[in-house]
Amino acid sequence: MAEAMQEEQQQQPQSLDQNMETEEINPERERFLLELEFIQSISNPFYITRLYQPVFFCNLSFHFDFSTILFNKFNFSCNESMKTKDLAQKGFLDDPAFINYLKYLQYWKRPEYAKFIIYPHALHFLDLLQNETFRDSMKVEDTASWVHIVQYWHFHAWSNLHVRSSRGPVDPLETARKELEMQNQQDQGQGQQQQQQQLNGIPVQGQSSSIVNGFPSDATSHGGGGIGGARSGMNGFQVSPQGDLCNDGYKVTARFNFTNAGAGQSNIRAIGASAATVAMVIGGTGYYLYSNPIHANMVDEGLHPPAYPWSHKGALSTFDHASIRRGYQVYREVCSQCHSLDRIAWRSLVGVSHTVEEVKAMAQEFEYTDGPNDVGDMFQRPGKPSDYMPRPYPNDEAARAGNAGALPPDLSLIVKARHGGADYIFSLLTGYVDPPAGVQLREGLNYNPYFPGSAIAMARVLFDGLVEYEDGTPATSSQMAKDVTTFLCWASEPEHDERKKMGAKAIVIISALFILSIWLKRNRWSVLKSRKIVYAPPRQ
Repeated sequence: MAEAMQEEQQQQPQSLDQNMETEEINPERERFLLELEFIQSISNPFYITRLYQPVFFCNLSFHFDFSTILFNKFNFSCNESMKTKDLAQKGFLDDPAFINYLKYLQYWKRPEYAKFIIYPHALHFLDLLQNETFRDSMKVEDTASWVHIVQYWHFHAWSNLHVRSSRGPVDPLETARKELEMQNQQDQGQGQQQQQQQLNGIPVQGQSSSIVNGFPSDATSHGGGGIGGARSGMNGFQVSPQGDLCNDGYKVTARFNFTNAGAGQSNIRAIGASAATVAMVIGGTGYYLYSNPIHANMVDEGLHPPAYPWSHKGALSTFDHASIRRGYQVYREVCSQCHSLDRIAWRSLVGVSHTVEEVKAMAQEFEYTDGPNDVGDMFQRPGKPSDYMPRPYPNDEAARAGNAGALPPDLSLIVKARHGGADYIFSLLTGYVDPPAGVQLREGLNYNPYFPGSAIAMARVLFDGLVEYEDGTPATSSQMAKDVTTFLCWASEPEHDERKKMGAKAIVIISALFILSIWLKRNRWSVLKSRKIVYAPPRQ
């Protein structure tokens, strides 16, 4: 019994052992592992073929020649570890809850699966699982090979893109060699023709009469006309499949015979610049594809928020001032209990969301420390429109003590300070969900996939009907999140509307001045610049 358990542990994918514990696996945990292995096996050919993970997907003791082995044969050899049949036998593919669970993964709601579902054909396969006929066929052992065919064709397309195919290695330089041979033949023909002209006494512009290997041996310092300036030494390019093997199984050796270096210096520089550019592009692409780790790590960076159609995004669009007023109400009744707004004065609300009388009344609700008075003492007074909005805590230490050690950030520039801006704020406020299976959170933390790390100390604060809007707008959680986000956008950039208004005026004025400058250039300065003053000596 112990030996059987040891064999099962050896057959288990080693990549799973790095991320999760396997001791005391309960039924829910076992189901999670099967689903995870299922996603790994169908979603990512790179996971098997290009070894992004430090170990093979299957615990095999030998290496594969990826240029010769067929992907469907590899699937066949790994069939026991993929557990696809186990899923079908246990009824998971016939379970509507499991099907919906897989469908749910398409929308990136489960970060523990996101690093495996990174290719479109995986999402296409999950869509196929919604079809009852396909689910029934998946439960039949004979028709399960259809899945391997789909995988093979996706691998086949990928291999063709990387100059590999199931037929074996293909020389990626064959086409380039043929083109160079044709070009060399043309150059040699032109060189022989030029040599014949020089032998007949016909001078060639920009070339001397010395010929080496069918090309002029020197030329003028300008490197201009003739073959020497344009095709300097290109007949010396050689490609050899010998030597050490590179990633594609070939080694490229190049030899240039610059028999006309003086005439081709400008072309040499152009070739060098082009080669450097191509090398930088190839090197950057190779680093991104093979050396750089997968960067879509939503556990560390958070789920990327979608782009919402905010009303103030347009070039000539302004803020929704009614939404700003509602957003301030949400901030005052909900957010101001923990978060400050240090950079916004009461007077900033005048003409934006409130009148002067309303701002004065709101400011007088708070007491501010002022002074000293005539006897040198500080005193308390009602707020004025020139005062800045008060902080909920006297200092940062008091704020940490009142929030279990977490410091609530100031919201004055929060939209500018967060990647994603308003989209991130709205997604964060509406993105609270229950933690997925297998994710454990410390006490006092809440699960939000849009927050970096997915564990946030701030609990969900917006619920339907939490506030009562003055204008009668239904106070749904999404409506409150939209309004308070708009208010924070305005707080981060109060000059937004005025800036766009001044920009429109500047465009009109500058356009008129540009047209006027063209007219002056054409009718005034052109005469002054083109006139010629000649000294005419007096006649004697």
